[in-house]
Amino acid sequence: MPVNFEGHWTLYVVNLINKQIDILDSSSSSNKNKQKFHKSICELIQSSFHEVLNIFTEGSITNFSEYGFVLVPVPTQMMLSNDCGFFVMMFLERYDPDTRRVHYKTVIS
Repeated sequence: MPVNFEGHWTLYVVNLINKQIDILDSSSSSNKNKQKFHKSICELIQSSFHEVLNIFTEGSITNFSEYGFVLVPVPTQMMLSNDCGFFVMMFLERYDPDTRRVHYKTVIS
């Protein structure tokens, strides 16, 4: 799910296979700063998903509060650029949660 928080776009993927929330963040910040930035957002996603899906599945859904979150290695944008929305669109199209990789097509001329 694409999320814009404090003017920055990030893609969060609820990865049912690995029971984690995959975070695809193109920011050039350090991983330590990214962990702090995304912690509260992931907690909100966990509780919201659990609450909504619990209603639709009559309580038979996984407890998402047990899911951890992981920063997936992805290409980063240049410092002080605001290309994060473009990166999120690319991640939506090319991210494979099974392998946790962003796949790129090679253009042959």
